[in-house]
Amino acid sequence: MIFYKNPLYLLPDRRKYFSKYWLVSLLLTCGILLPLPGWTADLTREQILNILSTVSEGNIDLSNKDLSGLDLSHIDFKRARLWGTKFYNTNLSGANLSETNMDLTVLQSANLSQANLSKASLYGVILTNADLTGANLSGVRMIATLEKANLTNANLSYAKMGADMKNQPMGLMRMTLAGANLTGADLTGADLSKARLSFANLTRANLTEADLSESDLSGADLTEADLSRCNLSGANLTRTLLRHIKGRDTLVGLDKSRNLDKAIWE
Repeated sequence: MIFYKNPLYLLPDRRKYFSKYWLVSLLLTCGILLPLPGWTADLTREQILNILSTVSEGNIDLSNKDLSGLDLSHIDFKRARLWGTKFYNTNLSGANLSETNMDLTVLQSANLSQANLSKASLYGVILTNADLTGANLSGVRMIATLEKANLTNANLSYAKMGADMKNQPMGLMRMTLAGANLTGADLTGADLSKARLSFANLTRANLTEADLSESDLSGADLTEADLSRCNLSGANLTRTLLRHIKGRDTLVGLDKSRNLDKAIWE
């Protein structure tokens, strides 16, 4: 085990180093970079509450702190700067994280159930195995790794999760939801263009007017999902389960999807 201190957090130009950061993301996902036994967080819950009580909203800065393993449930972090903060295995259930800057945070295995992350920025974030059951992520701007995350009944309406086309020299940055549980999630109007959704569970999800163009839906389960006016242009539908979906006649770009003949409709 290696105690991870990311030197990229100290660099001013975040986007320039995102490609390197995704290598770190992979190592964290595989469990290679985790805190050592006996490790302690930089602050306690009580210290954080004291900071929040003495600093006005919008001026709270907890960037680059290691808050892993703490119980921070139901704390109000609205508009706080949490850039580069580590929340590995942290309990943030019911916390208010709306409009926060959480770019480059580590939320692997964190509990974010019922948390409010509306309009937050989560760019280059690790959420592998995180629990986001019932979380509010409406209007969030997110390019993150959410492999095997639980987003059951989460609100992702109008979330901006499309691939970042501004950093092509570094390699395409894509939203990763491979194997994630999105059962019953609200993805109305969400931008998931070029996202990786292979083997994701999207049963009964609301994807009305969502943009799934050029996404990878191979092996994904969209049984009984609402795909009214959903854009599937260029999407990979290899072994995608589309049983009993709603809005089939209104699908956009279905004739331009890939491997349509391999999709499973019945």
